[in-house]
Amino acid sequence: MLAKKTIQDWYYTWRKQGIAGLTAYLKLPVPQRRLIRETILTFAKVHAESALPPS
Repeated sequence: MLAKKTIQDWYYTWRKQGIAGLTAYLKLPVPQRRLIRETILTFAKVHAESALPPS
């Protein structure tokens, strides 16, 4: 029972932070949002390439 409660607490905290982060992101001017978006996409691309098995 204790583990289930802890997981639920963690999940609700994570949701609050995620929503707050999204709200902060949406309040940014468009050029800054584009920069953040491009940065995230670059990190995702590099990570995906490094996760591929060697050919």
